[in-house]
Amino acid sequence: MSGLDPSVARWQQVIGAAVLVRQGKVLILQRRQDAGILPGDWEFPEGKKELGETIQEAVQRECREETGLEIKLGKVIDVFEYGVDSHHVVRDCTQINYLCIDQHPDQAVVLSDEHQAYRWIGPTELAVVTNANRRQTLSQVFVQREPVRRYTARLVKAKQARQG
Repeated sequence: MSGLDPSVARWQQVIGAAVLVRQGKVLILQRRQDAGILPGDWEFPEGKKELGETIQEAVQRECREETGLEIKLGKVIDVFEYGVDSHHVVRDCTQINYLCIDQHPDQAVVLSDEHQAYRWIGPTELAVVTNANRRQTLSQVFVQREPVRRYTARLVKAKQARQG
């Protein structure tokens, strides 16, 4: 790998994200304006997989930490790759986005210190999300609206059956 600057650390990371659907809208979070990476960007509840945990566990943990919400993971809806360069570190990331529902749909979002705002957005509000990869994931959710609605309804029914 000649040509790479040895003073720059390079990391590969797997990122898991919750594409949380509630009443036909998807939850997005806005990073703090003073964040070191991507300040002010809108994103899903998401974060890095830690050593020893599965990607599914990472998505559930990150969603709980960032929003206070307990979720049920469904299928993988999208996977994309991106790079982040900051402060002598290059991150080569693979993000896996899971379609999710709330375990407790009436529970309020409680933001962590990482974020300054949240929104539940519908198909007419995609422009809020400036990241092309995340906007593509949202487009898939809203373009496939009926299949997504049926799938999330099945997740809710399965959850209710286990509880009942």
